Amino acid sequence: MLGLLGDNAGPIIMSWLDVALLCGLFSSTFLAHVRLPILGVSAINLAWVFALLLVLRARTSIAPAWRAYWHLLRATGVVYAWVWVSSLNGELPSLSAATALRYVRYLIIGFSFLLLLHRRNALRPAQRTVYVILAGLAVVGSLEYWWPLPLVALRGEVSIYPRVSSLFGWPNQFGVLMAVGVALGTTLRHGGYIRPLHFRASLVPFLVALAFSGSRNGWFVLGVLLVVLATVRVIAIAPVAIISATFALILLTFPVTTAQLGLGKTSILPLLDFLEVERNDDVSLTTTPAQALVPRLQLWRGALEAIRQHPLTGIGLDAFANTICVALMGHNRFNAHNLFINVATELGLVGLGLFVFWLWVLFRSGDPRDWTTAVPLLGIGVGQLFDCFTYDYAFMTFSLFFIAAYARPRVSGDSHQAAALRLGMTPPTTHSRPGRLAGSISCEALSDPPYRIRCFIRADRGCRTRAMPTDRHTSCGTRNSG
Repeated sequence: MLGLLGDNAGPIIMSWLDVALLCGLFSSTFLAHVRLPILGVSAINLAWVFALLLVLRARTSIAPAWRAYWHLLRATGVVYAWVWVSSLNGELPSLSAATALRYVRYLIIGFSFLLLLHRRNALRPAQRTVYVILAGLAVVGSLEYWWPLPLVALRGEVSIYPRVSSLFGWPNQFGVLMAVGVALGTTLRHGGYIRPLHFRASLVPFLVALAFSGSRNGWFVLGVLLVVLATVRVIAIAPVAIISATFALILLTFPVTTAQLGLGKTSILPLLDFLEVERNDDVSLTTTPAQALVPRLQLWRGALEAIRQHPLTGIGLDAFANTICVALMGHNRFNAHNLFINVATELGLVGLGLFVFWLWVLFRSGDPRDWTTAVPLLGIGVGQLFDCFTYDYAFMTFSLFFIAAYARPRVSGDSHQAAALRLGMTPPTTHSRPGRLAGSISCEALSDPPYRIRCFIRADRGCRTRAMPTDRHTSCGTRNSG
């Protein structure tokens, strides 16, 4: 088991009720367009309930969390206030105002995540819980390729050819999250927060589901994150090569994936033909990468023209799909397919500036060297360079969790803990520690569960030690140099 309730060294810091509320919150966003048979309302309304219950359970932490996240909350409030200014002055004020009102749901969910993760030592169990949820989605998505879920009928846009992810609005969101799941598992395994066996077992459904999604955006995100993880030495080159080769083999095996690559049907592709498996995959509506770029360029040109006509306040929230997309494509299903262009078009250049300022505040709030929080959030951002997922409830819920995880304030000793973790993944190394205690710290990771870190503090004078805050078991011994 992945240890959802935390480590064994201290008190339980995430009860089963917290885990249940977290799972219920995510589940309600997957079924956003399903109406509850009893109340007759959309299941997304349950997200309010689960988020408010998380807030109530952490009500004693509201004041400390408010002070800790004050700068980020203030920047969020400024951006949301401008959303209303832009919406009321846009081309479709009624529609924009209704969408802005629905965004209150995001504010409540995001704040509930901030409170949950503000609790001491709650980050790692919450990350493991979300990782399990993503792995479960990967298993469901892989199975759905062979046995489509009844929910496909509710989402006509994903039934045009065999793709997974009927729980999401479009397959791109699902593909990006699968790539983020691979990166999250890699960083958690590197830090010793999940066991290598669990990571390897979940890696297979992640790669299969990502391939089956047909999301070239998700494939691109996976490549970028693997390069980043290899660059910062979270993962070695050999595992990257193995993951890449395995994923490439899956892509070349199935009809939809080969069609999405632009390879089409050849004498040797897809490789599934050699197995003589009966499949009725209709790939007539798939597009090559070059064909998919054409409508994006049209949307971007239309967006730039709208920015020129409405430079300050934009055309209003949710107006792009109902104005520009209708004029260019004849339907209202597309946004600008780029997060920054979409923000500039709907909220104006002022809104874009406020959004960039919010990103800067977020960057300053967290620790970019904590790969378990920084890399998944990077994947969320990279995935929206060629798309925009702000209207997908499930994707935004995951995004809000990763934002809250990254935004946790740095506490005293975090930098030493990060250094110890990095040193622990290599042969024992000596690390200088500044401060009143002149000396050095030598740390090494133990290979046996529960993956303890053994640290020795060598002091130049005397033998004074200070506890090293850590999410895992830590045993420290001291020895004098004199």
